[in-house]
Amino acid sequence: MGTSLKPMSLETLERHHFEALSHFSKMEEVEFIEGSGFYLLKSDINHPLLNAVLLTRMKGFWLSRQVSKVIESFQKDQKDFCWYVWPSSEPEDLRKRLEEAGLKKLYSSKIVGVEMQSLLPLSYPLDDGFRLECVRKEQQVSDFCNTLTEVFSFPMDFNEFLKSFFLKYGIVENSPFQNFLIYYDEEPVSTGSLVCTKNYAGMFNAGTKKKYRRRGLLTALLNERLNLARRLGKKKVTATCSDLSFSLYSKFGFKVQASLENWRIPWFFPEKVGMQGVKLK
Repeated sequence: MGTSLKPMSLETLERHHFEALSHFSKMEEVEFIEGSGFYLLKSDINHPLLNAVLLTRMKGFWLSRQVSKVIESFQKDQKDFCWYVWPSSEPEDLRKRLEEAGLKKLYSSKIVGVEMQSLLPLSYPLDDGFRLECVRKEQQVSDFCNTLTEVFSFPMDFNEFLKSFFLKYGIVENSPFQNFLIYYDEEPVSTGSLVCTKNYAGMFNAGTKKKYRRRGLLTALLNERLNLARRLGKKKVTATCSDLSFSLYSKFGFKVQASLENWRIPWFFPEKVGMQGVKLK
C-alpha cells in the first residue's frame, strides 16, 4: 500500500515524541523543567507519563552524578518515572549508567512511520452495532478516558487528570489532540488519538476492551486517524507499537524508523505484565 519511506532522522522522531508529551505541561499539575542536557516532566500525580526524562543530551565529566541527581529527584518523592532512551540519546553509554544507578529497561517499542503521499483514502466499515465518533462533547471525553483507564489500568487520579486535559486540549477541531472513540450501542469500547505538530502527526492511546478485540476496531480507528492527518496536510505519521501490534501498522505501509526504550525503577514494575501488555521476563 505504501511506497518506500525515507527514514525520519532520529532527532526529528525524538523531538516529535518530546513535543507530544510536553503538551501535558500546559496543565498546572505538571511542571516542565529544562536541565543541563535533559528535560523533565514532574507531577504530584504518580504516573510515568507525567514524570519523565526527555531529550537526554548529557555531556561533561560528571555524567554519573548528573544521572544520579535526576533519579534522586524522583525517588525522594517516591515517584514512578520513566527515562526515555533513544538511539540518539547521549551519552552513548547512557544505558550502562542508568543500570548502574538502579534502573532497568521495562520494554522497547518500535517507532514506525508512513508517508502520507503514499496512501490512498480508505474505508473500513464496522460491524452492526458499532459506531466511530470524534470526541467533541464532555460526555465523550469522560467515556474516552474511562475506556483508557479500563484498558490500561490507569490510576484514578491520572484518569481525572486526562479528563481535565482533554477538555482543554482535545475537544475542538484545532486541538493538538484529536481523540476518537468507538461505541457498541451506548458502551464505549475502543480508543485512539492523533497528536499533531507542524508537519507531522503521531498516533497514541490505541486500546480496546478485551471482549471487543479482534473485531477490526483498531484498524478502523487507525484508518480514521490517517484520513484526518491527510485532511490536515501532515506529511508523515508516526506511531509507537509493540512487536505484536506491528502487523496492524504494516498493513497500512508503516515502516520501522527507530526503537524507543522505557527505563524504570524495578520496584514499580507490575509483577507479570508491563505497560502496553508487554510480558516481563
